[in-house]
Amino acid sequence: MCAVSHFLRRMLMSSVRELIDSSPMNRVQIRVLLVCLLCNMIEGYDILSMSIAVVPLSEQWALSGSQVGTLLAVGPVGMAVGSLVGGPLADRIGRRPMLLLSLAVTAVFIGLSATATDLSTLSGYRLLAGIGMGSVLPALAIITAEFAPARKRGFVLGVLSTGSGIGGAAGGAAAVLLMNTYEWTAVFLLGGALTAVMVVIGVVAIPETPDFLASRNTETARRKLAVVMEKMRLTGADKDPRAGRIPVDIVGGVTSKGANLRSAVMVMIGLAFMMGTTVMYFAQMWIPKLLVLAGMSANQGISGVLLVSLGSVAGGALLAVLSTRISPFVLVFAFTIAGGLMMGVFSLVSGNLVLAMVVAPLLGLCNQAIVVGVYTLVPALFGPENRTSAMGIGLGMGRLSMIVMPLLVGVMIDGGWNPEALFQIMVLPCVLLLLLIFGMQKFRNRPQRNAPDDASRAVLESHA
Repeated sequence: MCAVSHFLRRMLMSSVRELIDSSPMNRVQIRVLLVCLLCNMIEGYDILSMSIAVVPLSEQWALSGSQVGTLLAVGPVGMAVGSLVGGPLADRIGRRPMLLLSLAVTAVFIGLSATATDLSTLSGYRLLAGIGMGSVLPALAIITAEFAPARKRGFVLGVLSTGSGIGGAAGGAAAVLLMNTYEWTAVFLLGGALTAVMVVIGVVAIPETPDFLASRNTETARRKLAVVMEKMRLTGADKDPRAGRIPVDIVGGVTSKGANLRSAVMVMIGLAFMMGTTVMYFAQMWIPKLLVLAGMSANQGISGVLLVSLGSVAGGALLAVLSTRISPFVLVFAFTIAGGLMMGVFSLVSGNLVLAMVVAPLLGLCNQAIVVGVYTLVPALFGPENRTSAMGIGLGMGRLSMIVMPLLVGVMIDGGWNPEALFQIMVLPCVLLLLLIFGMQKFRNRPQRNAPDDASRAVLESHA
């Protein structure tokens, strides 16, 4: 009986996924994408607001380079914990409840950060806010991917990724205006309020994903699935003629069940997340401080990181467009080479305001495209039963680099390293990422997805 139940569940999952993949994008899917995009803007705002607030904070509290590094690192520590715990939990309780709970936790502790009066208290609040935000990110990526047709996954994840850059650029600009009028505390009050608003919007606008509901073998899940599919108007009558044109590299290496969490694929993707995250967040976290050390004013340093965020928006959008035509492996490889070159060039121009402002958005573009390219591999390589776990593990490993990197950079600054040398050493993660991409391209398998045959559909109908 258990074997029959498992068989029916697998066939239902295949049938639902086949229907979504063969249909055009509808209003529900677009609405979910837009709401997830808004949620992702919160992450961009939070990370950049901390890197901006740390400039006046370091002067007001007389913080050393190591203390600044600690303050920048505690958020990623929380994100790592949140991703590693929240991903598997979302595979158990659902993507939607995990997302809403995580947003609520994030809202509370970002807001409380404004009440901190010393380094220890602020670090504690940043840690707890990071745990909430870390749980948000895998849920957002998987919700977006599971509502989209397989051929559109690279596109929707690229669009989703632009939220971080938009949130960073728009929110960062707002943070600068707030700090000029009020103090750094206003930055966190605004972040907490915006996150609380997204909790309310999420409750109304985001249903549970069809893939997750189809993977549950309960009557309640089947009823919810029927409601969601009805809202999406997926009856199979309106098939998208482009449905068959799914890039081989998007679905390569996938069985009907998906890759195992203990496989070499998981290890390589986790390491790829670590390398991509290192170069992206080094630029976002440290450019304001390093440009000031290179001789620029605080406002010029902040302008540099805002331009990096604008470049990130362009990078996500560019990858979204290219991913429908080019293998993500090729895209990540190309952008990694470009990102390493931009990091080296930035090291040479960091003391020149005009040239630094020209290179900064190009650096942001390449870094964002690298990370989004790695994101696009996860939904294709893992099945609904462990997909959010895989994303959470990958993001968690990426956050580990966010923990170590600020601490090391802080120690290196105290040790007398100049900004040029710090940018140059960031070329090394790009080289390591190229090796990982080459390894994944070489060793991945390409079995076909299994679709339910006529006999399987008959069994499904008999148990409906």
